[in-house]
Amino acid sequence: MGLIRGQASLSGQSRRLPHALLVAAVVLDVGYVIALADANGLAGTVATFWLSHATQWVPVALFWIVAMNARIHRPEVVLAAAAVTFSALGDSYYSIAMGSDGYLHSPSVADIGYLMFYPLMLCSIGVFARRQTARVDRAVMLDAAVASLGAAALVAVLLSPLLGDALTGTSVLTMVVNIAYPLFDLILIAAVVGIAASPTVDAGRRWKGLVAGLLVFTAADIVYALLDHVGAYVSDTPLDALWAVGLTLIAWWIHGLAAPDLSEVTPQRPHSTHISLPVTAFGYIAGLGVLLYGAQVPVSGLALGLATATVALAALPVIFRQALLSRMLSEKQRVLDEFDRLDRSKSEMLETMNHELRTPLTSIVGYLEVVRDGGGGRIPAAADDMLAV
Repeated sequence: MGLIRGQASLSGQSRRLPHALLVAAVVLDVGYVIALADANGLAGTVATFWLSHATQWVPVALFWIVAMNARIHRPEVVLAAAAVTFSALGDSYYSIAMGSDGYLHSPSVADIGYLMFYPLMLCSIGVFARRQTARVDRAVMLDAAVASLGAAALVAVLLSPLLGDALTGTSVLTMVVNIAYPLFDLILIAAVVGIAASPTVDAGRRWKGLVAGLLVFTAADIVYALLDHVGAYVSDTPLDALWAVGLTLIAWWIHGLAAPDLSEVTPQRPHSTHISLPVTAFGYIAGLGVLLYGAQVPVSGLALGLATATVALAALPVIFRQALLSRMLSEKQRVLDEFDRLDRSKSEMLETMNHELRTPLTSIVGYLEVVRDGGGGRIPAAADDMLAV
């Protein structure tokens, strides 16, 4: 009994600790934003060092606690924990190794940590979405693909200056690193939008927190990259807090997976498909808008290619639906023709039965009349009545 009570107490503590860390992450984010708003004062020192690191490593601790509780039952948690750990390591190294001007020249070791976040997080959300999806038909996959390509085309337009300058690096490694950041941002946003557009993935509000967190995180990357590209980025501003806010939103999703027995958590079935319609429509409108914009203003070939693929792919569901409608109409006509054939067969059968039955019945009635008239001899009155019936 004492052992059972001890295990129950440990389980309760393991559930309370992630909650406490999540609350701490929210409080740290609020404090970080306040400190960044007052970066010129004493709070600026705290914001740029202690709070910046705390907002990175507290979510990491939450991720790994949930991952240890999940063990091998939820690989997406382990992958997400590894992703945020690499990001935190990259950020810590950047803070330690940067120069007096607050910058660290790229490529550096910090880039390894930053870049590893993307493939690991992509694998995490891919595994999680796969667990939520039983069977996906082609129409759903096409809608998700249209949404993904549309979002990617829109992001590619925003990142056109970065993609264009990425190939002008002084070394191959520099070019690879410079082009990896915008491409990873583009792929991550496309994956998140595509999964969000699928009605077969519905894990409740915590899933929406993951989507929001990744979008905030990548939006911070894009804004930073664009500002840095034109030399307008200033460190220790509220923009720096967006990465922390994104991590906290992702941690909120992870906290929702901290169930007493994660191995018994079953995927929820979607209750409706209404979310896929506006997201897919947005993807098509985004692709069409990029094509129209590209006709007026020079944009990257990648953006035009993605936009063209979006518009072309958006036409496929219409073609499939038209083909399906034509097949349904043909099938309906075939069924109607079959009913008409069966009706004619029924009429012919009834006519044949009527003819075949009329001949013997006529003979029977004739002979009965002859018998009753005494053609075969006199019959009793009772028998005559029975023959009459």
